[in-house]
This record gives sequence, C-alpha cells and structure tokens, in this order.
Amino acid sequence: MAATNHDSPSDLPLKRKWPRRLAILLAGLILSVYCLPYLLLLGPVRQRLIDWAMADVHGQVKMESLSTGWFSPIRVGGFELQDDHGQVVLSIPQITTSKRLIDFLRSDQLGEIELANPTLQLELTPEGSNLESVLAKYLQADTHSTAPPQLEISITGGTMLMSGTTDRVAQ
Repeated sequence: MAATNHDSPSDLPLKRKWPRRLAILLAGLILSVYCLPYLLLLGPVRQRLIDWAMADVHGQVKMESLSTGWFSPIRVGGFELQDDHGQVVLSIPQITTSKRLIDFLRSDQLGEIELANPTLQLELTPEGSNLESVLAKYLQADTHSTAPPQLEISITGGTMLMSGTTDRVAQ
C-alpha cells in the first residue's frame, strides 16, 4: 500500500488557515448585518426601541406587530397612541411605508406613509385637546431645529370621534 502525503487540518501552517478564518468571520458579519432588522424586532427589544423613539410622547405607544427587512417596506399592525391615563387617542390597524429600510439609510426623505382606517378619539378641553397634550413636546417651537423631513401621508378610510367642550377659560 502506498503512503499518502495528506496533511490533516491541524498540520496546515498557520498562514494557510487565516484565509479560511477570515472568510468565516466575514460571512458571519454579513449574516449578522442581514439579520439585524429581524433581531431588533423581537418583543422586548422592539418595545425598548419604541419607548426610546417616542420618549417625548406624554403617554404610551403600542404596536401589535412590526415587520421589516433591508429590502422590504416597514409595516406596523395594531398601532395605538394612548394618553397618560391609558385612554386611546389614536389607533391605526395598519401602517405601511413606501420605502424599504435600506432606503432610509440613504436619504432623510420619509416617502409615503399609508395609514389604513385610523381612528382618532379627540377629547376637547378648555386648554386644548388630548392629542395636543400627548404631543406637547413635539408642538413646542424649536428655533434650533433643522427642517423637518419630507413625507407624504396617505389615509384610507378612517374615523374621528370628538367629545368635550371648546369653551376657553378667560384669563
């Protein structure tokens, strides 16, 4: 029987192993970046991201579902904006963006955002409304801010329920 001269992987010189290790590391990095949107949308991480993004809201934002990928639009299901007392101010069963996630990295334009069948429950008070209270920090004038991003909002269907009083208290 003839002797073969096959090197085992442990016999390979270190200089021949580094390309394989580099390829495995690079493939792992590419896979991690590709999966990043999915990992960020897992339940606890998703809620923390929502809380961070909506920190200036006087109330709470909830979403039943949120789906995206680098090459697909962002879809939100069961969106709710609640005031400090837990009352629903705005509910939107379906929100869809026209842009893909990767497009948001390339441009500050938000594109078209479609709101399907939203319901706004507006409670009027002498001081304003529940919506104004929830969004108070966003409505304050900021002289140092840059121009807001451009976007187009498309609303299909929808309901607005109003209650309360518009009588202002004289000061």
